[in-house]
Amino acid sequence: MSDIRIIIGGPSNSGKSVFSKYFNLALQDINQNSYYEDYDPFSPTKKLLDGLITPKQRQKQKKKNVSAREASIITKNFIDLSKKYPIVIGDLPGKIPGITKILSHGGTHGIIICREDEAEQIKHWKKLFDEVGLVTVCIIKSNLGGSEIVDSSDLMNVKLTNLERKRNSKDITPNIRVLAEILLPYLQ
Repeated sequence: MSDIRIIIGGPSNSGKSVFSKYFNLALQDINQNSYYEDYDPFSPTKKLLDGLITPKQRQKQKKKNVSAREASIITKNFIDLSKKYPIVIGDLPGKIPGITKILSHGGTHGIIICREDEAEQIKHWKKLFDEVGLVTVCIIKSNLGGSEIVDSSDLMNVKLTNLERKRNSKDITPNIRVLAEILLPYLQ
């Protein structure tokens, strides 16, 4: 298994960054050499999740504009990470402008995360992934509570809870670990 670059896409505040962090940890937990890159040039969410900055500092560091040239450089750097790590994970910005499409070209596979109350957005992200040639391997519907479900079929359909940024736990949820194990064959 080599050169797998998983793009996590979906609307803002759907849990992409939190999922990316714990999905990466789950892959490492099952002996996969993976790396999670904050692939959203507009907002440094990974630094926030890692406790390196405060929410106020994150707000100040947010960018309003990213040029196509900057996005192309970020994409090249993301692709270059796969020379060091067989599996690279990156979460996209929460909107689908041209910059997000440029960034999407850096991936080989896609996972879509959407809050249950915004499920109609899934089709837009699936269309983007199809346009850039990403293989969509999983669709996740997130919410703050309720039960979690992992349904393994041709296309993984998953329901996960507690993907909000305020989460203090360093523990990987059991279903994210199960998802990592199930998805490995789909990524080859």
